[in-house]
Amino acid sequence: MVDETFDDEDESPEHQRFLREMHHIENGPREPWFDELLRMGLELPAPDQLDDTALHAKLWEVITALGDRRAVLWRTDHLSDRQLYSHLWNDTLRESVTIMRPGSSWRQHLDLYGDEQSFEVDLRYYDSEEERQYWAQEFPEMTIPPHEDPAYDRDRFLPTGEPESAQEARNEEWEEECGEEWGEK
Repeated sequence: MVDETFDDEDESPEHQRFLREMHHIENGPREPWFDELLRMGLELPAPDQLDDTALHAKLWEVITALGDRRAVLWRTDHLSDRQLYSHLWNDTLRESVTIMRPGSSWRQHLDLYGDEQSFEVDLRYYDSEEERQYWAQEFPEMTIPPHEDPAYDRDRFLPTGEPESAQEARNEEWEEECGEEWGEK
């Protein structure tokens, strides 16, 4: 076993934990979330094997399992459930990443796209008018896509990776507001 004690002026337990987790991020094994979810007991059928109702339930099972491990999604409201599950199943969950150990205090934001595609999606659906103007001024040669409102309303229900008690309180608030229609517009 490797001694994960680090020489540093601040030897507080919190600082030592930070250093251990940083060491894990930089040097830990890399593997796909797909494999980790299977090890956690989730079944991950191909998107074309699920009808819309089963796919919606499976998508939220995956989102919840990731959230339980503090791996979070964001800016997904422009994708239907089928598009999001398909993207996760085919791409995002297949990428090799450093998966934080259970109990880690770190959040992992799962990026659905590479930088360039993410930039365009953000500009089209999520950036404010001020942000869009900033990018237009910084890169006058770039064509700024027209703003579109996302077609779905899922993001406000996504796990945030915050402590369970805060997440549970927020979920209860949303249940009262939205009933059983979580994630559907």
